[in-house]
Amino acid sequence: MKNRDKVSSTANESDSNHSRRSFLKATGASTVSVVALAGCSGSGDGGSDGGGNGDSGGSTGSSSDDLTEVNMVMPGTGFQGMMMDHVLEEGILEEEMSERGYTMNLQETFEGAALFASGGPDFTTMSTFEAARLSAERDLDLVSFGRLAPNFMGWWVEKGGELDPQNSGSTQNSIEQLATGSGQIGIGSWAGGHVPPDAMIVDRVYDGYAFGEGNSDFNVVTANYGAIPQLVLQGDLAAGSTSPVHGVARQLGDNGDPELTPLFNAAAILDENDYGVPLLNSLTTNQQFIDENEGACTALLQTWTRGMDWLFNNPMDKIKQSQEENLELLHLENTDQAQYLTDWGINMSLDNDYPIVYKDVAWEESTVEADKAFLSTAQDAGFIPDGYQDRLSWVQLPVE
Repeated sequence: MKNRDKVSSTANESDSNHSRRSFLKATGASTVSVVALAGCSGSGDGGSDGGGNGDSGGSTGSSSDDLTEVNMVMPGTGFQGMMMDHVLEEGILEEEMSERGYTMNLQETFEGAALFASGGPDFTTMSTFEAARLSAERDLDLVSFGRLAPNFMGWWVEKGGELDPQNSGSTQNSIEQLATGSGQIGIGSWAGGHVPPDAMIVDRVYDGYAFGEGNSDFNVVTANYGAIPQLVLQGDLAAGSTSPVHGVARQLGDNGDPELTPLFNAAAILDENDYGVPLLNSLTTNQQFIDENEGACTALLQTWTRGMDWLFNNPMDKIKQSQEENLELLHLENTDQAQYLTDWGINMSLDNDYPIVYKDVAWEESTVEADKAFLSTAQDAGFIPDGYQDRLSWVQLPVE
């Protein structure tokens, strides 16, 4: 099945620049509707069978005809999209995959968890929160082999508006007003990794409100992630689940601060209330796939590690290297906004304790234990079914 948004890690060099850019930028922040991926033969266990040869070691220097094709879906925006753009253009993904006997197809979508659950792609970037729920609800044996980003998203409102906690009296009061009909809340997708923590926050931290598709105390609408901040600012939405990298940084006022203000930051509010820090993204596959294709998982983790090393080494310089394209990926208009975003989410020099992306993505014993602790509190709070512990595992793969 042809799909113009699919990009192979062994794409023909003559059209690679266009095709690799189109993967990450053709639709901007919009969701790409994906029905199938070439080469996928769904195993019904979350992901394909990886092409069937199960050779985790692979062979160096193989032709593309000898490589096992594997498939991945991920959002193509933000710093993760910028990093993936780099590793595609520089041939890093192709190098790491082909050395181990694989070739990777990538697809941009915000619906990765749903597609993965249907048995399509081999890899996705769902959070371990989502993976825990999915594993228990669908009887799937899932594996996380890398942590990509904490849930730095939150609910934002107009600064100085009636829902600004400075005017409403508190975040609790603002949440109550939203729950009683004071306008619509915008989210990018019910499949977004921020939705389960959002639901946990308004239920457990802010007095038992429901937040979910088909069961919500709030008037919720979906909109393009990159458009939500502007929709809040112009009054079309009362609040939005968003972040600086989703467009808030584009709304800088004369003082250099955003014209929106957060009601809460998901990672911060859950951590402050002793629930721990939820992930927004992690590298996820199923147990059968990693058992048979550990080399592909190692190649992806190694690629991500190299990409993050590149990004964190003077991120503003990296943005300026392909300024027009990278500003588009980051939903920004100029370098002043890019500086704010970088200071907020990577340099950590502003009022934020949780990065936009993790530099060190491989799981370590301490980070695994911290993630398990968060999921345990989420289960105790009723947001993850019993039994996920027997279905979800964390794998620590070596990286150079």
